[in-house]
Amino acid sequence: MDGQQATARPSLILTGPATTGKTTALLQVRRTCHLAHTRLTAPGDNRVPVAHILVPPGATAKTLAAELAPYLAIPVATRITTAQITTAVCHTYTTADVTLVLIDEIHRLNPHTPSGTEAAD
Repeated sequence: MDGQQATARPSLILTGPATTGKTTALLQVRRTCHLAHTRLTAPGDNRVPVAHILVPPGATAKTLAAELAPYLAIPVATRITTAQITTAVCHTYTTADVTLVLIDEIHRLNPHTPSGTEAAD
């Protein structure tokens, strides 16, 4: 993490062969973080500590942003731009105090295509 920019958030990529339990590990991390949050907060607290999404096959920047939106009930109109979705997602995730975003099947983003590069950014 020492090489990350000052604005970058800590990140981790979990990689391995198929059927080795990567998704199961993500689900356990999500559950553990959620339980820790509920133990430390009062009933009725509306914060959402963890978001978990599945990258669809052939994802673009817009489809990736659109996958993040429904998790917190952010409406996405068909004629909305990638920038508008991203702004809405960032605002809502910040307001909800999301501190961990789990992205499953990230290998579906192809950084060697223009849309994949944009989504990876």
